[in-house]
Amino acid sequence: MFLHAHFVRLLSLLFVQCFTQVEHQALSGIYPTLNIATPLLFYFVFLIHSHHGFFRPAKYSNPRL
Repeated sequence: MFLHAHFVRLLSLLFVQCFTQVEHQALSGIYPTLNIATPLLFYFVFLIHSHHGFFRPAKYSNPRL
């Protein structure tokens, strides 16, 4: 379980890095504060979802399987 949660955090970090690059190209010079705030918001959302079973395999999230 711990390794899976760590893997989810690594995936969320990769997603945040990719999202930051795309967002920087789209919003460069328009909303400079969003370039910092939005990836952090996405990262915390991913952390919360990982703790609540959003990214867990079905055998953990669904006891009927």
